[in-house]
Amino acid sequence: MILVIIIITTTTIIIIIIIIIITTTTISSSSSSSSSSSSIHHHHHHIIIITTIIIIIITITIIITIIIIITTTIIIIITMIIIMIIIITTIIMIIIIITMITTMVTITIITIIIIIIIIVVIIAITTTTLLSSSLMIVSPRSDKLPRGGAWDSGGGGRKRGFGTVITLYSE
Repeated sequence: MILVIIIITTTTIIIIIIIIIITTTTISSSSSSSSSSSSIHHHHHHIIIITTIIIIIITITIIITIIIIITTTIIIIITMIIIMIIIITTIIMIIIIITMITTMVTITIITIIIIIIIIVVIIAITTTTLLSSSLMIVSPRSDKLPRGGAWDSGGGGRKRGFGTVITLYSE
């Protein structure tokens, strides 16, 4: 952009200098030559035609350069917008991928924890049932147990005067 502006200004300055040189040379040549008034008039016509052509060329070049500058800026803006859209979409995709990965990881961790808890519960239930079945206690007079159900720790399978208690040990 800056280079284009510099080129435009330098070309316009050069064209203006050329116009000045042409006009001065034509005026000096016309004044030095002892010619009639018709030839001077003819020279003035030439100067007017040349200056108008140069002015038209300068205006056309300025218009073309302005159009080029506008189109280049529009193209640059459009490309920047496209680049920003691409960057934003890639960032959104990365965020979506990261969230999907984190959700999958959390889901797998939660399922692993649930499976471990289920396994621990199953192991606890099976061990308690195995222990209770290995130490099966059968009491024909369970309704006559004392309050709190305190068993006699002594041998012989007796209960403090409340009937016989059968104790099965499977070791």
